[in-house]
Amino acid sequence: MEHTDKRFPVRGLALCWALVFVFCFAGLAGAARLSLDGLEDYVNKSMRTWQVPGLALAVVQDGQVVFSQGFGVRKTGEAAPVDPQTMFAIGSSTKAFTATALAMLVDQGKLTWDGPVARVLPGFSLADPWVSRHLSLRDMLSHRSGLKGADILWVWNQDYLTRGQLISSMRYESLSYPFRSQFHYNNLMYLAAGQVIPAVTGKTWDAFIKARLFAPLGMTNSNTSIRQLSGKDNVASPHLMAEGKIWPISYRSVDMIAPAGAINSNIVDMAKWVEFQLAGCSWEGEALVKPHTVLQMRSPQISMPIPYPCPTLPGAHFLGYGMGWFLQDYHGVKVVHHGGNIDGMTALVALVPEKSAGLVILSNLEATHVRDVLMYNLLDRILGREPTDWNDHFVALASKARKAEQEAMGKSLQARRMGTAPTLPLPSFAGEYRNDLYGKISITLRGGVLYLKYLGREVPLSHWHYNSFRRPNWSIEEPGVELVTFEIASDGSVNSLIDDSMASFRRVAAP
Repeated sequence: MEHTDKRFPVRGLALCWALVFVFCFAGLAGAARLSLDGLEDYVNKSMRTWQVPGLALAVVQDGQVVFSQGFGVRKTGEAAPVDPQTMFAIGSSTKAFTATALAMLVDQGKLTWDGPVARVLPGFSLADPWVSRHLSLRDMLSHRSGLKGADILWVWNQDYLTRGQLISSMRYESLSYPFRSQFHYNNLMYLAAGQVIPAVTGKTWDAFIKARLFAPLGMTNSNTSIRQLSGKDNVASPHLMAEGKIWPISYRSVDMIAPAGAINSNIVDMAKWVEFQLAGCSWEGEALVKPHTVLQMRSPQISMPIPYPCPTLPGAHFLGYGMGWFLQDYHGVKVVHHGGNIDGMTALVALVPEKSAGLVILSNLEATHVRDVLMYNLLDRILGREPTDWNDHFVALASKARKAEQEAMGKSLQARRMGTAPTLPLPSFAGEYRNDLYGKISITLRGGVLYLKYLGREVPLSHWHYNSFRRPNWSIEEPGVELVTFEIASDGSVNSLIDDSMASFRRVAAP
């Protein structure tokens, strides 16, 4: 039950909220101009440390862009430089756009944060009827639904499934955690939340983002699909690191999961986004989102307990998630941020509202710590601390992570039983296999090799041991051994297969 002290004067409460808005959105009056001495050299040094081909960085303070510069090249092996206009994928930094768009509809009275989503989103339901009836936008946007999210459905999708089909598949996923009990990142929930927009406005998520955010802010180069990059010259190529080398890769369409991570932009446009956010979602004197609604998005909706000290979050005492934003402190000052990793690119947007300062980092290398190195160096500067060289700190963490991956790979190799053979002839494994959540897998035999086809893509399987076969990893940046294991029924026939990254698929048809 909520407690209300009737003796507290209404005027005092109004003054309290007014002060909250002033300090949260206006920054501290007269804050010292942050020093950017040596920043350019530090960026270049950090890029060499992490082998990043290209990067763009913008810093905003007191409503002005105080730094905006490109570094390196758009594609390794080529001379075209990155500049402030160079386009990058921002990945999951898109999520704050989706949350802000929904906040506008909340302000208009078309939605509420806590009303059941199933009432406004046609065809949406979950495996648990009670959760299905109570799941709200607040739950979806703060990753506290209790579902892990079947990311394989979109990672390998290549537009094979529509947004509607992906949402329909969610009804087959069982809860992994009790509802609202803990944080678990879920891209499919952001897709579903984004699809609430067309359900109540008649406009696609893409059109709404363009009309209500890109257009008012003058983000004229930003878009919501790699298709809109076609014909543009100043576009960074995505890259991955494999076996110690940097390799350019092709863009991969994520249109089907767009509200979770499909925006492409540059630091000129993203600096405007940072200015807008630091102004409490106001632009040119007009509040596009009400202050109280902004506070809701930037208030912890779910806790993410961390140890103290926490090596991966230096200077932090707490970590939580709001709606579209991670929330932590850095030496006692609140930091609002969200990164993005997709299509061989890494992005980061970070805000320090108390200091009226923020930054955006866009780079063309997947899962690089360069964004953490630069963010913490800039946070030092924003807080008036001596700028720290964070490279050694994060190199040590990355080395530890690689060692753990190598140990896991070593255990997989040790567990392999060499000299074994399948218990049945290879043609016996061919057929169609189904899972309610993940759909269909087809196994065929050609030239003495089994092939697995899923969501329109086909890969060869190589024998590992017994009735297990190694499958190429769903994602090239995720190391390890992923197996497909066939299970044999008591009558000697194949009745199912288990994919390490997904689940068990029952056999429904022979070839």
